[in-house]
Amino acid sequence: DARLQAFPMLPFSMQSDPPSEGRFTRRMEDSSRSATTGRFLVRTENWDLGTESTASKNCAYLRFSYPRGGAVRVLLDAQDAAPAHWLKDSRQAKVVAADSSIVDGVFEGSVTAEIDGKAETVWAKIAFSPKPVAVREMAANGRVGKRYVLEFALPVTVGDIQSKAAISGSSAAEAAERFAADGDK
Repeated sequence: DARLQAFPMLPFSMQSDPPSEGRFTRRMEDSSRSATTGRFLVRTENWDLGTESTASKNCAYLRFSYPRGGAVRVLLDAQDAAPAHWLKDSRQAKVVAADSSIVDGVFEGSVTAEIDGKAETVWAKIAFSPKPVAVREMAANGRVGKRYVLEFALPVTVGDIQSKAAISGSSAAEAAERFAADGDK
């Protein structure tokens, strides 16, 4: 479901946070893209980070790999710019509400946008494994919603972060049901 893009994530290994006024500015290495049935892989330029994605009937699965191990961060954006991504045409989306929290390594949140005069809400539940060692909320800078930096300490032998995400256009309960339906995958 393209609406998962309402909650984009970017892994990064630099010591400082991305600019609070900026969006995801690191380029993907075009030569590293690999797509097969049910799987997509791309590496982030200069950070030696890989991102893989796949999906089941109920959930999206992401793996951020960092073969060097060490400190890795994931920027999770649940702010007002994101819902424009789920539109497939030139319609305009204006975010009117966003609410989210991260408790014990699990993100739960929603974003509501007015699209052609009609409110549309997307709810999400996203879990990370391993759990982040720290979570920080970045400054809102006058935008609706929150941006989080999740910090992970990866051993060299592990080198990856797994993410499981379920969304719903109906309710938070439906997102939670979809999340639970895939068990501990």
